[in-house]
Amino acid sequence: MSKLDIELTDTGLEEIVTEANAMMAAVGLLKTAIESQDFSSTEGHMAHCAETLCPMMLEVRSHADALEGLVADDLWPLAKYQEMLFIK
Repeated sequence: MSKLDIELTDTGLEEIVTEANAMMAAVGLLKTAIESQDFSSTEGHMAHCAETLCPMMLEVRSHADALEGLVADDLWPLAKYQEMLFIK
């Protein structure tokens, strides 16, 4: 049996795990914020969406975007954001 002279590292895996865990933590916080139902007015509800939910959604997206760049195309089951932008 010959040696393949290949050195494997887990650096990429650690980065993927870190981003995935951060994304799922952000999803959990977003889920809790979405379930909030204590609004006295439509304006209050809309303010909650704009001031709380939108930044939380952007946080989730930032981790998803990072994962898209880390995971190989053949292993990513969904269309990537950049691909959706250029669909003709």
